[in-house]
Amino acid sequence: MRLNINMKMIIGYYCLTFFAIDSNAQTTINAGAVSGKWIKAKSPYYIKGNITVPKDSVLIIESGVKIRFDGKFMIAVYGKINAMGKQSDSISFYPQDTLNRWRGIRFFGTKQLKDSATFSYCIFERAGPKLTKTESVLYLTRGHFIVSNCVFRFNNGFQRPNCILGDSLLSLKISNCYFYRNFSINSDPSYSSFGNGAVVGVTNGLVDNCIFEGNVLKNPYFSQDAYSVDGSGGTLSVSDIVEKNMNVTISNCRFLKNVTGSHSSAISPYPWNKGSK
Repeated sequence: MRLNINMKMIIGYYCLTFFAIDSNAQTTINAGAVSGKWIKAKSPYYIKGNITVPKDSVLIIESGVKIRFDGKFMIAVYGKINAMGKQSDSISFYPQDTLNRWRGIRFFGTKQLKDSATFSYCIFERAGPKLTKTESVLYLTRGHFIVSNCVFRFNNGFQRPNCILGDSLLSLKISNCYFYRNFSINSDPSYSSFGNGAVVGVTNGLVDNCIFEGNVLKNPYFSQDAYSVDGSGGTLSVSDIVEKNMNVTISNCRFLKNVTGSHSSAISPYPWNKGSK
């Protein structure tokens, strides 16, 4: 019951936000360093190049802010992000042109003693196609992360998880999130090796009260598994990309009409690259 109620709330605020009309106010963000606070009164924010949150800096994103990427640009984070939306006033990340998708948010740098990022009531839509085979909407590493009450919809990937990749983490909690119709489809006939495709891939942490619905992973060029990316790691993959030790708790999640390959259509505990660096 808890999961069904929360998912209805998530889908409700998603629909209200996605079809809302942008206000007359807007802000252009050119390539370079960013920090401080992005506020609803100056939204939407148009991203015109790759941007960076520097070390020891914080980017705070207020509820109701729309972030529109005008090209294949990404947010590289060496500091911290705090994106706290509300049920009735979410934060959205999406491309200006659906044919020219954005590249996601990636965390770099040393380990943090405090929370590296919090994403709450956010919508992440139409990231990809990727410029490399290893990008995700949220690439989380070396820190403490909370992702709650978020929607991931129509994002594309390739070899790695298309929505969330968490590796070498101090802590991670993904809760009350909805992953809907995200795709990882290999269209490169020269790439047929075995690997790990998924919607979410984590090495440790908690995944609680989430729904994975209608996601598709395919690699028609991999002879042993014609319906997955690199042989499929399942919709939710527990795998070690750098770390040898894995410790993941999965609870109260639902997997509905996902298409993957030989390993699993739901959860796949798969140490595909154990011990490598």
